[in-house]
Amino acid sequence: MRPFRWLAERLPTRVRIVAALVAMVMVSFIGTLTLQVFPNPYVTTMEGRASFTEALAMSATTLISSGNREGLKALLEGIVRRQPDIISIGLRKPNGTLHAAAGEHASKWDSRLLERRNGQVLSTDRQMVLPVYQRSDKWAELEIAFEPYKPFLGIEPWKLVLILVAPACFIQFYLFLGMILKQLDASGAVPTHVRDVLDNLGVGLVLLDLEYRVLLANPVIQADLKMSQRQLLGQSASDLNWIAEDDNALPWTETLRRGAALSNRLLGIEVEGKRCIFSVNSTPIQTSEGTCQGVMVTFKDITTLEDHKRELAIAKDAAELANETKSQFLANMSHEIRTPMNAIVGFTDVLRRGLEHDPDRQLEYLDTIYSSGNHLVELINDVLDLSKIESAGVQLEIRDCSPFQIVNEVVTVLTGKANDQGIQLSSSAAGEIPETIQTDPTRLRQILINLVGNAVKFTESGGVRVSFVVLGGDAGPQMRFDVIDTGIGMDDQQLQRIFSPFVQADSSVTRRFGGTGLGLSISKKFAEAMGGGITVVSSPGEGSVFSVLIDVGSLDGVRMVSGEEAAAVLRSRQRAAADQGIASVRPGKILIVDDTPANVQLLEVVCRKAGMTVETAENGQVAIDMAAETQYDVILMDMQMPVMDGYSATTELRKRGVETPIVALTGNALEEDRRRCFDVGCTAFLAKPVNIDELIKLLQELHGVGDAKQSTSKSTSQPIAVAASPAKERVSGRIRSSLPMDLPEFQQVVAQFVDGLDHCVGELQQAIQTGDYDAVARHAHALKGTGGTVGFPQFTEPSRQLEEAAKQGDEALLLASIEEIRQIAKAVEGPDLPKPATSTT
Repeated sequence: MRPFRWLAERLPTRVRIVAALVAMVMVSFIGTLTLQVFPNPYVTTMEGRASFTEALAMSATTLISSGNREGLKALLEGIVRRQPDIISIGLRKPNGTLHAAAGEHASKWDSRLLERRNGQVLSTDRQMVLPVYQRSDKWAELEIAFEPYKPFLGIEPWKLVLILVAPACFIQFYLFLGMILKQLDASGAVPTHVRDVLDNLGVGLVLLDLEYRVLLANPVIQADLKMSQRQLLGQSASDLNWIAEDDNALPWTETLRRGAALSNRLLGIEVEGKRCIFSVNSTPIQTSEGTCQGVMVTFKDITTLEDHKRELAIAKDAAELANETKSQFLANMSHEIRTPMNAIVGFTDVLRRGLEHDPDRQLEYLDTIYSSGNHLVELINDVLDLSKIESAGVQLEIRDCSPFQIVNEVVTVLTGKANDQGIQLSSSAAGEIPETIQTDPTRLRQILINLVGNAVKFTESGGVRVSFVVLGGDAGPQMRFDVIDTGIGMDDQQLQRIFSPFVQADSSVTRRFGGTGLGLSISKKFAEAMGGGITVVSSPGEGSVFSVLIDVGSLDGVRMVSGEEAAAVLRSRQRAAADQGIASVRPGKILIVDDTPANVQLLEVVCRKAGMTVETAENGQVAIDMAAETQYDVILMDMQMPVMDGYSATTELRKRGVETPIVALTGNALEEDRRRCFDVGCTAFLAKPVNIDELIKLLQELHGVGDAKQSTSKSTSQPIAVAASPAKERVSGRIRSSLPMDLPEFQQVVAQFVDGLDHCVGELQQAIQTGDYDAVARHAHALKGTGGTVGFPQFTEPSRQLEEAAKQGDEALLLASIEEIRQIAKAVEGPDLPKPATSTT
C-alpha cells in the first residue's frame, strides 16, 4: 500500500477527486453486471442457443416420427445456411454413425470438447447435444456445433467498462470539476481571522494553486491592478500582461519549478495606461510532508521609487555631464583670462624697464593696461553671474557712453594678441556716429570682446575689422557692430550649435584654439536683452561676419561726429584722466573697520589724500563702541572679522539708530553676498580688491565733492615703476607690488604687509597641521583680499582655493594651495625704503 499512498500524496487534489469519482462509477458498473441488473450478453447468448437446440430437437423428433427424413435433412441444411453462428448439425445414431448431417459436421464436431458428468453428456458454449425420440424410444442425438462466443470488440464487458468508460468518465469529471472550481470563492476556505490579517497587509497578496489560478487576492493587489476580486479569482496569474525583468520566468512559475522561495523580482504591468512596477516575493505553500500545494505571492508597488531611481539616473547623467562641462569650462577659462593679461603683462614690462620715454606712448600703454584690467574684472563678474544669465535674469545698467571709446578699448586690448598672430586688427565707423548712446557699456564691451577675440583667435592670416554704423527704424535708432574676419569660417551644422552654452563648432576647435564655449551664448543673451541680437554669416575657409544689433535710445540732441573727431575727443579725455590724480572729498570723519592692517593702511592713505579725517577699528565691536562716542560721516565696514563681523555690527548700529552711511567691503562678490549686505542695513557695496576711483566716487556720492584735487601722479619724464608681469617674475624669481612705490604712504603699506607675510603663512601652516579649518578659512579670506589690495594679486586665487578647501575639508587641495602660497611668499620683494640719515663728523 505504501507505493499507492506515496503516489496519492503527490497527485494534485483535483486528480485525486476525479479518480475517486471514476472508481465509484466503475464499482457501480461492475456491481450491476454482477447482480445482473442489466442482461449479460454471454448468458443471453447461451440461453438462446440452448432454446434453439431444444426447439430443433423437437422438430427433428416430429419429422422422424412421421417418417419424413428428407424433410429433416432439408431443415438442417437450411438452418446451417441461414445461421452464421452455427457451423454444422448432425443426427448421430447410438452406434456412432451419422444418420443425417448439414455442413461439414464430421470434421467440425469434436466430442472431446463435451463435458461428461455421471455418465451423461453435457453441452458447452460451442457444442450442444440433445436426444431425439421416435415415439418413446431414443432414436439418435442432435449435435449442433456453434461458433465460439465473441463479446463486443472481443473484450469482456467488465474489461470494456474499464477501458472505455473509465477514461471517458475521468476526462468528463476532470473538466467539469475545473469549471466548478473556477466558480468557487476559495477565500471562503481561509479562516476569517487569517483573511482579516491578509486583507490588512500593506502589500498586495495572492494565493495561487498549482495551475497558477488565483485562489485569494487581498484588497491592496485589487487596488493596484484596478481589478475586482471577482475578476481575479479563478484567473491564471500568468495570463495577465506582466513585463518580466530581463525576460525571466514569472516568479511563481520559477518557485513551483524549483520548490524554493524567490524574492525581490521586478515585474511591470500596464494599468490604465500607466506602467506600474512591483517588487515580487513568492513562497511555496507546503504540507507537513513537504508537498507543494500552491504559491503565496506578495506584490509591493515600487512605481514611485523606480520613477525616482530613473530620475536620479537622469540627474546623475546630467550632473556628470555638467561636471565634465564645468571642468572643461574652467580649464578653457584659464586660457581666456590670458587674453587681456597679455596686454597687461607686455606693456607693464615695457614701462617697468623704462623702454618707452614718449609720454603719449606711456599714456597709451597705461590706458591699455587699465582697460585690460577692467576687462578681467568684468569677465569674472560674468562668470559669477552665469546662473542668473541662464535664468533670463540679465540686469542692464543703461547710461550714456561713447561707442567709439568702447570699440577702441576692445581693439586696444586685443591688438597684442593680433600682433602675436601676425594679423591686422582695425576699426572704422561707417559714416557719422553719435558721440554718446544710451546702453549698458559693460555688456556691450563684453559682447565685442567675445566676438573680436574669437575672430582674432580663428584668423591665421589676413585680419579682423570692426565696423559700426547707426541704423534708423520705426522702433527707434539702433547701432550695428560688424566683426569681419578672414578666418576658418563655419558650415551650416556648426552655425546651428555655436550659440549653445559651453559649445564650440566642434571638439577639434577647442583642442586647436581653446576657448570656453560660453562667450557666444552670453553675448547673444546680452544682445537680446539690449533690444537686438546677434546674427552670423559664414563660409568654411572664407571667414565670418558677426553682426551685433542693439538699441541706443533717443539720439535727440546728441552730436554726430566722424571717426576722426571721436578719436580726438577720446585722446583728450584720456589725457585729462591721467592728470586727474585722486579727486577730493568734502572734509569729514570716516571710520575704517577692518582686521587686516594692510587693508586699513591702504584705505587710510587714500581717504586722507582725498581730504578726510580717518579713524580705524579692528572689529565690529570696537566700531560700535566708537560710533557711540563719535559722529562719523561715512563708515567703511569689512564684513568678515573676528570678535564681531560686519554683518552683526551693521545690524547692531542700525538698531541703535545710527544712520551714518555704511559701505560694505568684502572679497565675496556674488550677488547673494551683495543682497545680504543690503539686507543688514549697508548703504553701498564695494568688492575687494578696492578700486580707488570707485571708492572716491562713492565717497563723493555719499558725502560730497571737495574743493581741491590731490594728485598722486608722478612726472611722466621718468619711467613709471609698475609690477613685473607674472611671466617675468617666474624668470627672475621676484614679485613686487603693483602699487606706485614713489609715494611713501604706499611704500609703508606694502612694507608692513611684506614684513608680516611670513607670520601669516606660518599661522596658516600651523592651523592646517592642527586641523583648525575654521582658522585656515579665516586667514585665507584675509590674505585673499589683502594681497590684491596691496598690489600682490598673485595671492588672490590660491588664497581663494585655500579658503574653499578649508570649508570643504579637502586636505589634498589644502596642502597644494598652502604650498603655492608659500612659494609666492618666498618670491615677494618689499619696497626699498629710504635709509635714515646718519650724522658725520
